[in-house]
Amino acid sequence: MNTAFKTTTAILIAAVFAEAASAHGGRRYDVKVIDNQIVAHGYISTGADDMGDNLPVANDGDPLYRTYYNAVHAHWDNIGNAISRSTLPGFDVDDTPELQGDELWLTITGAKKWTDAPFADFAGSHGSGHSGHGHFTPDFVALEPEESILVQSLDNGLLAPLSPNTAFQLDDGVANGGHYDLVFDFYAGNPLAHTLAPDSAVYVVEMQLSTSDASILPSDTIYAILSPSGTSVPGSHHLSLATEAALGTPIPEPTSLGLIAVGGVLLARRRRA
Repeated sequence: MNTAFKTTTAILIAAVFAEAASAHGGRRYDVKVIDNQIVAHGYISTGADDMGDNLPVANDGDPLYRTYYNAVHAHWDNIGNAISRSTLPGFDVDDTPELQGDELWLTITGAKKWTDAPFADFAGSHGSGHSGHGHFTPDFVALEPEESILVQSLDNGLLAPLSPNTAFQLDDGVANGGHYDLVFDFYAGNPLAHTLAPDSAVYVVEMQLSTSDASILPSDTIYAILSPSGTSVPGSHHLSLATEAALGTPIPEPTSLGLIAVGGVLLARRRRA
């Protein structure tokens, strides 16, 4: 994306959406460190479980948290006939001692689109059955040349997935207690050309979080899944949930973690022997 396009788009967005940063409740990422690696755990900040009573909860027992890391969805709203915009997902940095005082960086690594997503297959009573791992493969392809997805951090300016692998500082030093409500806006379609995102599509923005502490590994790919409103397109919500589960990083079961730990101890003993 050239500089002129980015500048013109930034002016357009600033003119249309001039507003102060404020809390956006809903689907967000809880950023924390697990096994010495950054993870972004999707959850619902409003306290309203959207996974459904018949679906599993995270292995901490909290239904508001996803059963996988690094993926969560949001639905865009069409603003007039000019821009398709979502104010979610955002980021919350957990009260994590490992990150205290560290810089936190976000890299936009790519953007893709699922053309003609099968929303009808997930509408009504059919939707909840597609949310487990291993039952579903989304079909994302490269964006069309005339398309773009713009990501705007209300604290740090405009981020552009079509100029990938550029890191932006989210926090110059994570405070004791964390950093909540790092707010983002996502724009799908082509806002400069006043082209709305098609209601037949699902978009995904690919990102990575890293820190200035070299001993902490960067996150795996983090996915922000953007889809049309579930009220205007039946099946959009459950298709988005299934896409989250397919793209997210599985959380090891507690039993598996125990076996891994035991295996590590045995291996260490053999090496010492």
